[in-house]
Amino acid sequence: MQRFYPGRFDGKVALIMGVGRGSTKEAAVRMAAEGANMAVTDIVKEYADKAAEECRSYGRKALAFAADAADGKMTREIVEQANNELGKIDILVYAAIPIAIGEKRGALRPFHETGDEEWDREYAVTLRGFIYALKAVLPGMMGRNYGKIVFIATDAARQGSTGQAVDGAMKAAGIGLVKTLAREYARYKINVNVVSPGPHATPLVKEQLEAAGEFSSKIIQGMVGWVPFKRLGEPDEIGAVTCFMASDDASYMTGQTISVSGGLSMF
Repeated sequence: MQRFYPGRFDGKVALIMGVGRGSTKEAAVRMAAEGANMAVTDIVKEYADKAAEECRSYGRKALAFAADAADGKMTREIVEQANNELGKIDILVYAAIPIAIGEKRGALRPFHETGDEEWDREYAVTLRGFIYALKAVLPGMMGRNYGKIVFIATDAARQGSTGQAVDGAMKAAGIGLVKTLAREYARYKINVNVVSPGPHATPLVKEQLEAAGEFSSKIIQGMVGWVPFKRLGEPDEIGAVTCFMASDDASYMTGQTISVSGGLSMF
């Protein structure tokens, strides 16, 4: 059950890119419940609209954008509009993932079955899109000597995971970038961290289990067997950690990657 901390984000403006339907949406709603005004994006307009609607239910301002994170011009325009309508962005959570490539975007499969288009799209959204977002929000954060940046990765990027070569590789690059940013921008009092989820019961994972075939199902079921808690995580459990890392409660943490995996991975 969600436990909100009213006032934790009072006066803050957050931009969440790739809000989706799972843990990142839960983070957006929690931030609104705790006082933040929100700008949310997703390539699927319905997901952005739904998240913004839930944020507004807590009396907050919320802007929804249907956006491709790989489009740098679009990202700059979103940041400019959010700055104008909500105030300067204090928090960036970057969680964008590619849309469908072929039949099964994100389906687990061995490296030799991955295609060039899949690698190119994953790079464009996961890494280059993150770079676009950073360049759009960092100048404002630097000018105010305040900022919280959270990159949503995966433990496949930290320890390797069968069937996740593409996603794991690009998220690993993002983790490397975060470490450099943490050092470079600490003098501006900007915290840059990573939340790294393990297997959790998002709608996407549930769809993969239903549609992605025996390979994916066996891997995910195997992972659950190794989790000490013997279950998938819930989206609000990931969202809660994301909010912590975006809050002043984590003011002395930077350059860190926090696994939320039920103990499946321990670093």
